[in-house]
Amino acid sequence: MPAEACLIVEQLPTASAELPALLKILASRYKLDAYNCRQRLLGQGQALLTRGPLDQLAQITRTL
Repeated sequence: MPAEACLIVEQLPTASAELPALLKILASRYKLDAYNCRQRLLGQGQALLTRGPLDQLAQITRTL
């Protein structure tokens, strides 16, 4: 069983025009909850976006 890793992101202060499309990709391709991703991507500071296998998190990072 592969070790689980954490994907921590730097939050954006406001939503960009590309955010809705990004949320659809995260939901369809990586099976992440779009509402939770939006909540975690917007704000100030850093946030835990998701946990999982390192190879999957690397793919998500490239998408972001």
